[in-house]
Amino acid sequence: MKFPQAFSCALFLAVLSFAQTPATPQATPAPKPSPPAMQAVPDYKPNPAVPPAPAAKPVNPEDIVLTIGADTFTREKFESIMKALPPAFQQQAAQMSKKQFAGQFAMMLSLARAAEKEKMDQTPQVKEQLEFQRLQFLAQLAFNQISQRNQVITDDQIKAYYTAHAGEQQQAKIRGILVSFNPPKGKDGKEPKGRTEDEAKALATELREKIVKGADFAAVAKESSDEQETGPKGGDMGTVKRGQLPPNIEKTIFSLKVKEISQPVPEVSGLYIFQLEDLRETTLAEATPGIRSTLLQQATIGTLEKVKADYPIKLNDDYFVDPPPNMLAPKKP
Repeated sequence: MKFPQAFSCALFLAVLSFAQTPATPQATPAPKPSPPAMQAVPDYKPNPAVPPAPAAKPVNPEDIVLTIGADTFTREKFESIMKALPPAFQQQAAQMSKKQFAGQFAMMLSLARAAEKEKMDQTPQVKEQLEFQRLQFLAQLAFNQISQRNQVITDDQIKAYYTAHAGEQQQAKIRGILVSFNPPKGKDGKEPKGRTEDEAKALATELREKIVKGADFAAVAKESSDEQETGPKGGDMGTVKRGQLPPNIEKTIFSLKVKEISQPVPEVSGLYIFQLEDLRETTLAEATPGIRSTLLQQATIGTLEKVKADYPIKLNDDYFVDPPPNMLAPKKP
């Protein structure tokens, strides 16, 4: 019976782990006293040198190197099995000598042959499990191949995307002030009261009007922003690109003119006020990594969509019935 060149077996991992489990420690014997130093003897002659072990004979690829019951493995076959190990087992196997690997492989194969002898692999449930594992392996293999094939993104493709999305390649330098619904502790260490949505909006509007009338945005941010990271820096949020922010904030920021102050923008944690400090186009060199990532993702999704189209799905709606919404909600303790 032939053994498959590539295999994936959770048992093998368990066997490898078992092989590396240290034995139960034994009581450490008391140290023996050191023997007295050897005294010089006039007529003493050292033993002749121990001859070196004979050199190992060369093993040809077709020579049998391992026999397990009725199964024999040539050097070529044994080495191909080691090379074909799934990635999850490669690292553990690399830490073992060839002899150790052979011992653990023999244990796995022996148990598998014992299971075959008992016809465990012939039960309907096991057949279904083996088929599912086969499909899973092939699906992963196909996906890896698709991903690898889609890695080739040319400079011309990147330039074409950059040109077609020129209006989307902007980046803005911004400052922001957060008026939080739950402000952090003040310098006095006291826990502040939470704000209602109306209270937060009123305060944000008041701060905006103060800045519009001439107050320095950075100074107001240092004094009043609840954003603990950027507040002390005058609300400096650095440079952001399109696609990095929530849609409502991105729309607000990229619609501002330089030095313009936004209206309060609602967010989950509170309301933000933004000032646009600078706006410029992202260069092709700056945009290339992001464009490459986008094109790779699009290529992979496109290939998967083609696979779905080649193998259309049809469901029996009488069987695949969506459960009522209340059944999907988590049960309260």
